[in-house]
Amino acid sequence: MRPGGRPAHPRPVRARLLRHRPGESLEFGYPLLRLPALVECGTRALIAAAFGGSEGELPYAKRLLTAMDKSMLLLADAAFDGNEFLDAVHQSGARFLVRSGARCVPTPAEHLGERQITQFR
Repeated sequence: MRPGGRPAHPRPVRARLLRHRPGESLEFGYPLLRLPALVECGTRALIAAAFGGSEGELPYAKRLLTAMDKSMLLLADAAFDGNEFLDAVHQSGARFLVRSGARCVPTPAEHLGERQITQFR
């Protein structure tokens, strides 16, 4: 019984209600939570955050685009290297530096002069 006299759900019902992260041989006991956040590097101030557990990181990260502006530099991991997402970041005016997976082939947005960095989308 739970506090207040409410009956506790049996284990199979609980397992269906909360997604758990599977391991090689065990299922971890904590629900899966994804939490992308925009954080200021200098002060570590939280600018915006979105969370959930039913989708990958990218749908939650798209919710943060409205908080981005041209004064920002987005540093992101390989899970965020989708062309559609990076184009939306570019449209917000923010710059970005994203670690890319081996299968990602970026499309050049523009070719700059000699000794300058090429910008990709």
